[in-house]
Parts: sequence; structure tokens; C-alpha cells
Amino acid sequence: MKMTKERLRGKFNKLIRENNKMMTEKFEKLLKSGAIDFAAWDDDFVLPKLIMTAMGKEMINQWRPFDKRWSKEIENFYIMM
Repeated sequence: MKMTKERLRGKFNKLIRENNKMMTEKFEKLLKSGAIDFAAWDDDFVLPKLIMTAMGKEMINQWRPFDKRWSKEIENFYIMM
């Protein structure tokens, strides 16, 4: 069976739900770790964006393609976004 727009949307939304759970768990783990000195950070979006960037790095490490040919596809998708 070939991919369709509807099937892709369903699979993508499933991944979003699964990653939302993973990200929430990792965020709570980070908060419990005591690694963040809240007094050192301004009440803006710098700290949350840094944490989100770390989450993105985690996703890259988990999902890095095993086949090098997919790296070009990833780059093309990134450019189109």
C-alpha cells in the first residue's frame, strides 16, 4: 500500500501525540533534577526555547535515519517548511 495524504496526516498526528507524552515526561524529569537555577533566568522565552531545542536534539538522536539516503529527504523537507 502506498502513502496517501490522509494516511500521512494520521501517522504524523500519532507521532505528535507520542512525542508530546515523551517531551512532557522528559521536561518533568528535567524539572525534578534540580539542574535549572530559576533565579538565573529572566521570565521570557529563552529558557523554554533552549529546552525545546534540547528536545529537538533528543528527537534527532532517536530518529536519525539508518540509511544515508534519507538525510537528503530530511533536508528537503526542512527547506520546504
